[in-house]
Amino acid sequence: MFVVPSIDILNGKCVQLINGRIDTAKIYGTPKEYFNRWVNQGADLIHIIDLNAVFNLGSNKNIIFKLLQNGAADVQVGGGIRDEKYAYELIKKGTKRIIIGTRSLDIGFLEKLSRKISKDKIMAALDTKFGCIVIDGWQVDTGVSYEEGLKKIKQYVGSILSTDVSREGLLEGPNSAILHLVTQGNIPVYVSGGFTTKKDIEFARRLGFSGVIIGKALYEEKLNLMELW
Repeated sequence: MFVVPSIDILNGKCVQLINGRIDTAKIYGTPKEYFNRWVNQGADLIHIIDLNAVFNLGSNKNIIFKLLQNGAADVQVGGGIRDEKYAYELIKKGTKRIIIGTRSLDIGFLEKLSRKISKDKIMAALDTKFGCIVIDGWQVDTGVSYEEGLKKIKQYVGSILSTDVSREGLLEGPNSAILHLVTQGNIPVYVSGGFTTKKDIEFARRLGFSGVIIGKALYEEKLNLMELW
C-alpha cells in the first residue's frame, strides 16, 4: 500500500500536532475507533506513534498491544523505542516494523537490533527540520544532514521514514526540495509532512517513494482514504 494512515496517540486519544509541538495537539477520537475506520476503508498497513513515549510522558503501549491483537491490518509502531527489550516485545506482539527515532543515529544500537531482528522489521526515522535530522521529540537538532545520517545507518535498517517536521500538520503541501533530497540512497523510503491533496501523493509516487504517511489531511477530511487506492 502506498498511502499509510497514521494514528498518533497522546493520553489514550488520537491527536494531530503542528510542527511536532505537543501544545498544538488536537483530539479526534480513540485509537480503536480510528483503527477500525482505516481498516474498513481498505487500509492494510497502519502507522502508529506513541506520543507520550516520544515526549517521555509515559506510555500508551497497552493500547498499542490491543490494536496489534486486532490482526485486520499490519502495523508499524514508533515512539519511545529506545531499548532492545521494548523493541523485541513489539516484534513478538506482531508489529510488522518498529520505528527507531531518538536512537536512529546510534550505530551500536541499530547493529545490535539488526543481529536479532530482521532488517526488514527495522525502520529508522530520519526526521528533518530545515535539512538537519532532529530527535528527542523533534526538539534536538543533531546537526547531521539527512545524507550523512542515511550513509551511516542504511546497512542496519530495512527502510527509512522521513518526516519534514516544518510542514507537519500545516496542510500546506510537502516541501518539494526536501522530497527530491530524500529520494536518494537506494533504500525504501516513506515520507510524511504536509501531504494534503491527491496531487501531493502522486508527486511522491512519481519520485519513487515506497509510501506516504497521511495524518491530519485524513482527520480533517481533506482526503478520503477510499479514494486513494
